[in-house]
Amino acid sequence: MPGITSERIETYLQQILPERDGLMQRMEAYADEHEVPIIGPLAGSFLFAIAKLIQAKNILEGGTAIGYSAIWLARAIAEWNGKITTLEINPKTAEIARKNLTEAGVQKRVEVVVGESLDLIKKLDGPFDLCFIDIDKHQYRAFLDAVLPKVRKGGVVLVDNVLWSGKVAEEKRDETTEHVRKFNDYVMKHPQLQSVIVPLRDGISVSIKK
Repeated sequence: MPGITSERIETYLQQILPERDGLMQRMEAYADEHEVPIIGPLAGSFLFAIAKLIQAKNILEGGTAIGYSAIWLARAIAEWNGKITTLEINPKTAEIARKNLTEAGVQKRVEVVVGESLDLIKKLDGPFDLCFIDIDKHQYRAFLDAVLPKVRKGGVVLVDNVLWSGKVAEEKRDETTEHVRKFNDYVMKHPQLQSVIVPLRDGISVSIKK
């Protein structure tokens, strides 16, 4: 995807990142080869830091993909044996994720649940300390509305791709871009949330529940 930051800044940030282990590097290569959307190491480091900062014990993730972001989060909360519930609509992708989570040694802390995210949320109790949303962009608002009552006061909601390769700032916009723009307006003005958008990778919104 086109970078939000300039190419030279993106290159610099990538250069100073600590080296990932072999599994993470293989997952990054796999995602690139098979066009699987993952958050990448810059955003992964960001998620890791947020989970550490708030000492998240119970995390919900919407959109497992191959388990890349779940591994970042699981490693962040290992110190206090936190738990992650991650939702994935594709059974085949979920199976790949489970294998990666096992290889990473975090399978006991991560439960991969297969099904439609909006249906699965109804069956989850919470409260969640942290929620990371990275699903179909058309479902962002519905997912947030469904999960917010289950996020504790002071909990954090992170949403990926909110700058959508910079398309949100363009005058000519497609349907998906319009959905992302409307979601951004919604989350920034939500009475229960204090929010900011971080222009990292493809844009990540950070919301604290009041």
